[in-house]
Amino acid sequence: MLRWTERAAADLFAIGEYIAADNLAAARSWVERLRQQAVKASKVPRAERVEPEIGREEVREAFLGTYRIVYRVVDDGIVVLTVFEGHRLLGKLERGLTLVVERAAQSRAEAMPTARNRVSASTGLGSTLTTLLRAPG
Repeated sequence: MLRWTERAAADLFAIGEYIAADNLAAARSWVERLRQQAVKASKVPRAERVEPEIGREEVREAFLGTYRIVYRVVDDGIVVLTVFEGHRLLGKLERGLTLVVERAAQSRAEAMPTARNRVSASTGLGSTLTTLLRAPG
């Protein structure tokens, strides 16, 4: 099973919006590729490396190009915690990611409506991204 935290969904939406400013088709394609990488990780969660900045066995990361998909392994799959361009350090992204990790451990619910509302209506990506995130692997 693959779940996305509100933070991870918002990250994916932001990536899509950024790319869509230049090329909507490329944005849709890249977001789908990131989503598929998360689906792949969910099928064999412990195959990816332990995320070195957090250093906890259950927190791992998958890569697509220079993008990092950080997730927590749970009993029935993974919970994606954040997605970001890999030249940035996780620690500089958010000091409270440990809290996000803890909340993901406690929460099994998806927070898609809130993240979806953050997407600019002008890009037309909102419904596309919501559909992609909810689509089965």
